[in-house]
Amino acid sequence: MKKRLFIILAVLVMLISALSLTVSAKWWDENPFKDVKSSDWYYDAVRICNENELFNGTSATTFEPSKQMTRAMLAQVLANADGFDKNDYKGSSFIDVDENKWYAPAIEWASRNKVTEGTGNGKFSPDTVITRQQLATMLRRYAEYKGMDVAVAEVSFDSFADADKVSDWASDGMKWAVSTGVIAGADVKGTLYLNPLNKATRAACSQMLSNFLYIKPVYEINGNDLSLYTIVRPKDCFDDVKDAATALSTYIEYSIGVKLPVVTDESAVGEYEILVGKTNREEMDLVNIDRASFKNDTDFLCSVQGNYLVLAGIDSDTDTDDGSRTTHNINGTECAVFYFLEKEFGLTFYFDDGIKAEPDPVISLENGYEYIDGPFMEARTLYIKDASEIGSCELGSYYSEWGCGLPHQLGNLMTGKWKYTYENTWDTPCLTDPDNIQSLKDNIRELLAKKPSLNLIGLIQNDSQAYCRCEDCMKAYREEGTRGGALVRLCNEICETFEDEVPNLKFATWAYNWSIEPPKETKLHDNMLLYYNTLHLCPSHEYSDVTCKFNKESAETIKKWGEITSHMYLWEHTGCFTDAMTPFPDFDSIRQNAAYFADNGVEGVFLNSHSGQQATFCELRAFLFNRLYRDPYMSEEEYSYLMNGFLKAYYGEGWQSLRKYIDEMTELGNTKCHGFHTDVSGYYDYDEVLEKADAFDAYWADAMAKAETPEQKDRLFITNLSWRYLKQCVTYDSLYTKGTDEQKSAYMVESQKIYDEVMSRNIVFSEHGDPNFNIYISPANWA
Repeated sequence: MKKRLFIILAVLVMLISALSLTVSAKWWDENPFKDVKSSDWYYDAVRICNENELFNGTSATTFEPSKQMTRAMLAQVLANADGFDKNDYKGSSFIDVDENKWYAPAIEWASRNKVTEGTGNGKFSPDTVITRQQLATMLRRYAEYKGMDVAVAEVSFDSFADADKVSDWASDGMKWAVSTGVIAGADVKGTLYLNPLNKATRAACSQMLSNFLYIKPVYEINGNDLSLYTIVRPKDCFDDVKDAATALSTYIEYSIGVKLPVVTDESAVGEYEILVGKTNREEMDLVNIDRASFKNDTDFLCSVQGNYLVLAGIDSDTDTDDGSRTTHNINGTECAVFYFLEKEFGLTFYFDDGIKAEPDPVISLENGYEYIDGPFMEARTLYIKDASEIGSCELGSYYSEWGCGLPHQLGNLMTGKWKYTYENTWDTPCLTDPDNIQSLKDNIRELLAKKPSLNLIGLIQNDSQAYCRCEDCMKAYREEGTRGGALVRLCNEICETFEDEVPNLKFATWAYNWSIEPPKETKLHDNMLLYYNTLHLCPSHEYSDVTCKFNKESAETIKKWGEITSHMYLWEHTGCFTDAMTPFPDFDSIRQNAAYFADNGVEGVFLNSHSGQQATFCELRAFLFNRLYRDPYMSEEEYSYLMNGFLKAYYGEGWQSLRKYIDEMTELGNTKCHGFHTDVSGYYDYDEVLEKADAFDAYWADAMAKAETPEQKDRLFITNLSWRYLKQCVTYDSLYTKGTDEQKSAYMVESQKIYDEVMSRNIVFSEHGDPNFNIYISPANWA
């Protein structure tokens, strides 16, 4: 993702710096405490304190929320918050604090920084359970020590039935705590109590500390409450702009509970408006959007201009082209809205029924707030089953269309067969024959006449190993050092022919199969778009990995292509095409590969896989690939967080076991080099898989036991079929070939079940279609 200009909120900075913490808006990847449930009133508070390393558990798996808090414990918590170095606080200022005790440095820190004055007579009373009023007093003193303004207007305790129980020495601390929301009081049948003398439990301390860390929610634009705003969209606009305006309203309410109305720009100008897309407010000079300044036409702007918030980009559809062929498919406003929702309202769109909201307590966009951003890849097409449409911002083709059906149509376009068929012609025609070249030009002109908005035509070779061996083609191969030499020269001639005749028209071809190597002498015409096809590479390893026998030369090849073409796209793959049930071990390489292609100038991508239901985490892959094409430079931490979040949202509370399964299975797959058309034995060492089989079974059993909804259970069942399939493959020899009669019978029963589930659920088995079922052989031979 491109660099953004972030506006830092002073009040939030003050609070965070006061505790010397990095506040995380993310939830636990894993709740470590068995005695803290998501339904508990203190769950969020314990999470906040534990994430920020204020509180540890009393053991690796317990927090003991009802356990009382001692004064020594609180001193340790506040010292941790301050990021103190215990080596700087030797000795003891109190007669009852042994400097060799674990809490001594923290108590000394508290004493030197006037966070505590002790309990009198030179004592601190470290093992005394702290009361609520003592806790409030120490928190106030800590805030004062950190430079926060602790002065408060006169606070009345009249609304609290036990206000008279607050000690005089604790009055300032309790008033501060009440005024800041650190203490809200306990509501007992409509009567509020401060309970100042109650002993503070670990749960109560967590709540007060988290209240101190997080202030009362504030949602505002230019100092105006967000609820005053109306969302305004253009009266006449593309559907994705209309949908984006509606989505903005829907998901702001989903995140923070504030519902904003949506109107068109026909309505009277309001005092507080969120402008979505190109509204007439721009013509009125109420706001200014300089789209010409965008570095890329897929960029968008998020900007606060006075009382207006603008979320807009370039919105375009080639279906509306006037024949100039300059129009591209761009959904700038849609991207602006969903990026904004993610960035400011803490939303993550995992899938349509799995949208997570983790808003910060303060969302305050000041006048002058502005950033320009955009998806890294200008085109993002995923040919894989996806669990989500909402928030994906998937674009598809940046250009109008291929112009002549699907890829591999060069032969049909050259011969004129495109007029009645798009079937793949396996034989490649001669690419240097003058008659063939003239025929191609004539057919292109005829195609253009029929499609006035067409701005991209594919000149992509046929999907076979066949290439012309005539004298002229062989000469081009030798001169260019690649069998793709004749193809590149043909593409350049076509570009030169049409660059003046049909301005703004581009052509596409592939680096694929016999044309994978770049030419040595010829640079691609500026109107050529090159797709680099990854089908020959090993997905288990990074494509730049020189130790992988499949990938060792690809790094240099990709780099050279990037140097000789102005527009490089990627035709990427995921999943095994020969054996689609095989667990696919690419989760630890796709992030690095995305960054590598971005480094080498790739501008767009088509992800090729199976479009139907797969049993190999296809929905997770679709989500991760989509995010990587928006931001190929995301960190490993963010990538892992997104993966964990999707697993939890899609499969349930047993997601940790699924993550272990994915990581360990991927590691097993990384021991071999293989392509996308390798059979299952080419991906895994059967003996290594057998060694892990019991652990894998346990992971799946745990995930299934923790699934809560029918949808989660069904998703787990489908995805588990991939492991059951691999397990059948690796146990065929031991359980069937060499097994007892009982083992053979059980093995065949399981094979029958797997086959029945694949067929009944219409799960993709192979690119060649349904399995050739035979109960007496290994499933590896069904493809």
